[in-house]
Amino acid sequence: MELWVEGKDDEMVCKSILEKHGLSSSYVVINKGGYPNLKIGLKTQLKADFTTLGLIVDADHDPAARWQSLRDIIHKHDPAYGLPKKLPPQGFWSSHAPSIGIWIMPDNQRSGMLEDFIRDLIPQDNALLPEADASLSRIEALGIQQYVPVHRTKALIHTWLAWQEEPGMLMSSTISKHMLATASPLYQYFLAWLQRFSDPTS
Repeated sequence: MELWVEGKDDEMVCKSILEKHGLSSSYVVINKGGYPNLKIGLKTQLKADFTTLGLIVDADHDPAARWQSLRDIIHKHDPAYGLPKKLPPQGFWSSHAPSIGIWIMPDNQRSGMLEDFIRDLIPQDNALLPEADASLSRIEALGIQQYVPVHRTKALIHTWLAWQEEPGMLMSSTISKHMLATASPLYQYFLAWLQRFSDPTS
């Protein structure tokens, strides 16, 4: 079974979560090198023989538009997939064969990306995250930041990662080092989606 993601960070984070929960053997995680490539690949894949395909993409600034983009491709190929007009908070998983699953980062509802997913899982009592946020606010007040507004959370998370015991650690390491609140509803929704993908009959 294949699990398609947009980039290297997504690939590594997903692999870390799969390994943590003993699901690695169920998946081949494939980095498609950006959303445009993933969308093109989906159009081709739908015409080929496959059994299951999971898609994890970023909402960016418009989650509804991202969902509609994928929904249009799949619906045009086969309306029997019955994709809802709005993506549920728990993500989508088809009962129609071949099976297709969709998760839009961070939570299938809000704008954002993988970094927003990670940010939402950082424990609320973490002392470094608000300091990293304050640092970004200070440079923004001075007008010297180089990142665009849509990438603020990306800058926030990588600042936070730079201040860890292992400076500049990878986002995927936050999973293996047990740094995130994996009991949170968001993480459990995502885990349930992955588990459903690994066993479409469940």
